[in-house]
Amino acid sequence: MVSIPDNTNNATLNFFKGKQDILESKDGSTIEWADAATRVREQLNDAMNAQHLGFLFGSGCSSYLSKGVECGIPTMAPLAKAFLEATGTSSAAPHLDVEEAAILKDALGIDLESKDYEHNLERLLEVLHSLRFVLGHSTNSVLLDSLPSVTSAITKVTFYILYVCSNGAFAKDNDSVVNVYQAFYRNLSY
Repeated sequence: MVSIPDNTNNATLNFFKGKQDILESKDGSTIEWADAATRVREQLNDAMNAQHLGFLFGSGCSSYLSKGVECGIPTMAPLAKAFLEATGTSSAAPHLDVEEAAILKDALGIDLESKDYEHNLERLLEVLHSLRFVLGHSTNSVLLDSLPSVTSAITKVTFYILYVCSNGAFAKDNDSVVNVYQAFYRNLSY
C-alpha cells in the first residue's frame, strides 16, 4: 500500500507488471509516495528501453484541434456529421447523392437523419452491410432493385473515411499531430 497525502482514508495505489504489483511491500508495510513514484518511473523507464515495444492507441488519438481547426483525423461524431451533411452536395469528398438517400429512406427505411447515424458512420456501415447481405440473398425483385444503391452507399462511406484520413491538414505539411506524438514519446521516456 502507498500512502497518498490527500486525506483519503485507506487509499491505495497499485502498479502491476504482469501479475506482480511492484508497489506492494514484502512485509506489508506502507510505501511512501515518493518511493512509489520512483519505483513506477524505474519500471516505465525499463519498459521504454525494451527492444520490442508497441503502443495501441484508441479512437480519437489522431484527432487534434488547433484554434478550432482539425489538424488530424476527426473523431467519429464530426466525421459522421460532415458526411451526412454533404448528402446531395457537390463536395469534393465522396458523399451520397439525393437519389441514393431517397432510396435508402423510402424503399428500405434507412433514414440518414436518424439519431442512430448522426454520430456514428460505423453504425451506418453495419446496417448497410447487413442490408446488402439480406438483399443479396433475397428473391424479391422490388428489394433487389435497391441493392445497387446500398452497395454504392457502402462504397461512398468507405471512400469518404479513407479520403478524410488521407487528406487532412497533416497531409499538407501540418505536423501538429506528429509533434503531439513526439512529445508523448519523449515524456514517456522521462
